[in-house]
Amino acid sequence: MILNRMYDDLQATAPGLSNITTTRDARWFLCFLTSGSQLTQLATMEEKSLLAIPGVGKVYARKIQSWQKQASFSADQELVSPMIIVDAQRILALKEAIARLHQAISSLVSRSSLASLIQTIPGFGLISSAELA
Repeated sequence: MILNRMYDDLQATAPGLSNITTTRDARWFLCFLTSGSQLTQLATMEEKSLLAIPGVGKVYARKIQSWQKQASFSADQELVSPMIIVDAQRILALKEAIARLHQAISSLVSRSSLASLIQTIPGFGLISSAELA
């Protein structure tokens, strides 16, 4: 829900910005969105600053720079930008929490002979194996 809201707001506020990624919740993209207090700041970031963003390498920096050349923003971007940034921060936090949960579940599954056995059945992944065990 948060991701969809952020994406819709982003398309309305900064048309074309969401086109630089194929994955809406890509970590590098979310880190890029949260690297300023307003979306308009993203349009003027220099390469050195872009490369300092977690997950942004030369390939993504070039995509961002290509967008920067034609960046445009809606009239209400000043009001909507903070909401987009907060949503991106929340999505990053949720992704980190999910990763920690997966790590904890993985640790538990590796210690459970039943969960390890269930995991060998096609279609049963980490979560289903842990839940059934």
